Amino acid sequence: MKYLITCMGNSDPIREQHDSAILHICRHERPEAIIVIHSERSKSRHSLLERALESIPDYHYTLESWPAVIPNETVPLFDKVYDFINREVQKIKKDKRFTTQDEIILNITSGTPQMISALAVINRLEEYGFRAIQVTTPLEDSNIGSGSEKKSIEELIAENMDATVGQKNRCHEDLGENVRRLILANNLKKIIQNYDYKAAALLLEDFPTFPNGDRLLRHLNQAYESIQFQRLPEPLMKLGRKPHVQLAIFGVALLNMKWQRGELAEVLIRSKSIVEYVMLNHLRQSKSSYIVEYSTKNGVREKFSDEAALHTSNRDSDRRDINWKSLQEVFLHVIEEDYDSKTFLAYKRWIDQVDKTNNMRNNVAHKLEAITKDQDFEANRTLIQKALEATNQLVLKHFNIDEIFLRYYEGFNQSLLKLLP
Repeated sequence: MKYLITCMGNSDPIREQHDSAILHICRHERPEAIIVIHSERSKSRHSLLERALESIPDYHYTLESWPAVIPNETVPLFDKVYDFINREVQKIKKDKRFTTQDEIILNITSGTPQMISALAVINRLEEYGFRAIQVTTPLEDSNIGSGSEKKSIEELIAENMDATVGQKNRCHEDLGENVRRLILANNLKKIIQNYDYKAAALLLEDFPTFPNGDRLLRHLNQAYESIQFQRLPEPLMKLGRKPHVQLAIFGVALLNMKWQRGELAEVLIRSKSIVEYVMLNHLRQSKSSYIVEYSTKNGVREKFSDEAALHTSNRDSDRRDINWKSLQEVFLHVIEEDYDSKTFLAYKRWIDQVDKTNNMRNNVAHKLEAITKDQDFEANRTLIQKALEATNQLVLKHFNIDEIFLRYYEGFNQSLLKLLP
């Protein structure tokens, strides 16, 4: 439904043989509901507007004189007028139950300068997607000194040139940027660039008419839930790769995103976990005889076979246990057997780089220690960064994938930013 919210000025409804603003907007925009916020002075002239609107042929509408009236003593004061009109516009929105399907026009020509300014500010600041329309005078100049107020409404209607065919449409929409929308867009950009999808969604929920808002909100919530529950995003599910490959890609994509967010502890802990995951799954796939399952009271677990244990430095009592050290040894033995020396050395270099963070990782993960003391920060941060880079390279090489998938969230962010105005 199309609404018009307007004040009423001395020029309304007809002046100098032409429509004044309210009548002209109704003639050309044809709102289905007209709501007039009167001042004490203009309220007495409401019947003139009723009669003038009736003169528009084939026009069906409702006209409502809003119950709240701007007191005479308030009219000269912009701050008082703004507070009054803004409060009443909020009540109108609530009373009429506006939805995003409704079109709301604000008349920013009729009324005193204070009233016009108040509606113009509301258009620029409010979250609702108003259309503010101004109407120029026929001469595009001041109409002060008119004698129209001396004529009856019937005379004015009879002489109204705008009622004839071929007259100019003098409505001009205010296309200036909505300030609140602009601030929100800038804030959303910063939050999305920091990969904080939940915060962006919560912010967007308070602005239901934001451009592309529904689409943005859907993508933000899906991303947040994917990260929260470690659930594969749909684009990665469509890669056509085996589930364990998709999970490894997703794991590294998350790591790269968390590095950008500055979550060093998360990157430190999970880099080793991903490398362990890749090594163990490679053995399951290519050397299934190296892994055996056994039952415990806590369920089925895995250990090395006697054949695999020959390639570990485990003690006799635990030589078949799968741990970080023995897993490296068996995995690198298999890589050395199956690939050339250059590939083997690359794998060993990447795993060694992750291994350099192992003591720090155990202290953070199991002893709940801080990552670093102030004087060691840069050195430890560099170690974690190199471990992350090694994890990326190992997964890229091992699964022969495009790096763009490991940078999934960077691409996802760009798609979100393109939706912002």
